[in-house]
Amino acid sequence: MAYFNSVVVRDFANSQPILAELLVKFVVQNYAGYFTANRVYNYLRNLGFRLGKEKS
Repeated sequence: MAYFNSVVVRDFANSQPILAELLVKFVVQNYAGYFTANRVYNYLRNLGFRLGKEKS
């Protein structure tokens, strides 16, 4: 876990490390399934993050 905290979170996102940590944990825990933006969106919304879907 120390490697995860020192390398992945620090290098992945300096601005919002908690969000980056949760995103990486989601990907690692669901490596065998499909990775979609909608699943990540729903996962983070269920954790209480206020997110919006914007089309570009």
